[in-house]
Amino acid sequence: MQARKGLNMNGWLRDSHREDAKVLFWVPKENRGGFWFPRNTAVIHKTVTKIDFSKFVHGENWADCAKPAESDK
Repeated sequence: MQARKGLNMNGWLRDSHREDAKVLFWVPKENRGGFWFPRNTAVIHKTVTKIDFSKFVHGENWADCAKPAESDK
């Protein structure tokens, strides 16, 4: 059962809706209602959660998120 497209009832965001979909990340319950997907133009909710995906890594490269960005050095 889907709570929102891509976000299941337990808060897990997956990379597709297929049976073999991979989990990308978990969204806490209090942030699910106003979660801003990159394809959104607006979100109407009393609390909006917007994630900056510009440095987002997942899959085999997930550990790269712990490395400082070039601009942070």
